[in-house]
Amino acid sequence: MDERLDLEHRMLVARCARGVDRFEFTERMHRFVGRLLSVSPIGAGEPGAEIERAVGRRPATLAAHRRLADRAREVLAGSDFRMGLTEVAEHVGCSPHHLSRVFQRVTGQSLTAYRNRLRVRAVLDVLADDDGQPLGTVAADHGFADQAHLTRVVREQVGHPPARLRRLLTAAEAA
Repeated sequence: MDERLDLEHRMLVARCARGVDRFEFTERMHRFVGRLLSVSPIGAGEPGAEIERAVGRRPATLAAHRRLADRAREVLAGSDFRMGLTEVAEHVGCSPHHLSRVFQRVTGQSLTAYRNRLRVRAVLDVLADDDGQPLGTVAADHGFADQAHLTRVVREQVGHPPARLRRLLTAAEAA
């Protein structure tokens, strides 16, 4: 799911938790589902479609590429967000170049973009909890170089800087 849609979903859940009438909920849900479908790969070609064309009559190669991408996702999901392409490639037993190429073809995004999506989702969870943790600490805990790096990546993906997101998410939950 797109990070902006992830944030929109979180805001919708927070609004529902504080109580909105059925009509408002229905309108918000329809808008959300409409946006969700507009970015859906339905009809636009699934990620990995070009790899299927490339390996064509070799279903074993396609299956191996999908397994490799799945293993890389597992390694990233279980990591502390600090692993780069080289380390993930070592864990899955292939060259960084091969992993990069296969991961992009199978998932439709780079390994770095996928890792950043995981990081931003984890950061959104922390910001929604609002334990007052400084953003520099949040950045370090999630593998960002510094607070500026965290802010840049979060703003690119979600459209708001972390401090504003903290206010939006905690205000929605408090109300």
